[in-house]
Amino acid sequence: MTNEKIEKIRLEDIRPEVQYYKDHWIDILHTGSRVICDPPVMTTDDDWILLVSENRFEMLSDFLEQSGWRQGGSIDKESWKNQGKFRSYKKDFGKISPDLDYGDFGAAAILDDPKHYYEILNLILITDREFFEKSRNATWLAKKLNLKNKVDRILVFRAIREGLFTDLPEPEKRELIDNF
Repeated sequence: MTNEKIEKIRLEDIRPEVQYYKDHWIDILHTGSRVICDPPVMTTDDDWILLVSENRFEMLSDFLEQSGWRQGGSIDKESWKNQGKFRSYKKDFGKISPDLDYGDFGAAAILDDPKHYYEILNLILITDREFFEKSRNATWLAKKLNLKNKVDRILVFRAIREGLFTDLPEPEKRELIDNF
């Protein structure tokens, strides 16, 4: 079940570095604190979930690795297990000058030199449509609630994706973040 208020992303709104792989995905979701928080957090990685068919999954994984992407990134491994195939990739695009026009995409973590920024993208490949839609719903809800605390965002995602609502004590929340 998807929420009517969740809009599909337009191709022109997708970063060029991610658009490059458009022939390999079925659907795409921009998520994470850059999307959920208002104002957006521009000092963190930029997260994209790509729904990929089973027969394209390994090919796209190989292509990403050959293009300099490395496996890694923030993954809540517990809530992603048994959800079809998934892999998380990360690539840093180095220093980016804020003097150039990058549109709404800004830059990630500020380096020592305030005139330059560091840009890191995360691509999460998954093959399970239901899990993808649950991630879309979790993104929508977390954005609607403007969840600025990472623990709260993780709890919303886990609750929606796993179909349960939990009120974890603080030590368990901390453990969740530490293992994320």
